[in-house]
Amino acid sequence: MPMAGMKPVASSDQDAADQDNLPASAGGSGGLQPPVTASAGDESYRPAERSLKTYKPGQGYYTRLGTAVGAGALLLTGMHYIWSRLPPENPVVQNGIPALLLILLGGLVAWVILLNRRSGDFFIAVEGEMKKVSWSSRKEIFGSTKVVLVFTLTIAILLFLIDLGFMAFFGAIGVLKINLTDFLFHSGG
Repeated sequence: MPMAGMKPVASSDQDAADQDNLPASAGGSGGLQPPVTASAGDESYRPAERSLKTYKPGQGYYTRLGTAVGAGALLLTGMHYIWSRLPPENPVVQNGIPALLLILLGGLVAWVILLNRRSGDFFIAVEGEMKKVSWSSRKEIFGSTKVVLVFTLTIAILLFLIDLGFMAFFGAIGVLKINLTDFLFHSGG
């Protein structure tokens, strides 16, 4: 129990923060303290400025690159589609509108991928999670692929034989007007 007029000593940073939030009658500083702000003369002071520098360059490189390649492919495909639908009689319209859209949307994509903080943090987090993934070895992938191919081929053959059986059955009872041997071995001529 602290003596009158003395503040108790905090044992940790959290205890110190708790002490600052205590009322003055309980030995605290009388409430929440205002946040410490840096002034223009401090080393840590950075004015809020908008710049065209890449947000956290070097981090999330491969996810940003993959996103840029995918977005670029979508943009080029979309612009080709728009270009092909515009009237060819007026080359300014046919070439100008897709070019303008490509520049505007390309700038938007570049802003999202390179400059936007939220999407930059997302790309960095995605790359971090991808590094945690336990990827299969080459041997496991080839083994799994063989199993899938053999299973798919087996099911396809089984369904083909069942289909032939139904065709023969419905042909025998007169529902289908088909000769199964002509159907299977007809040369197409």
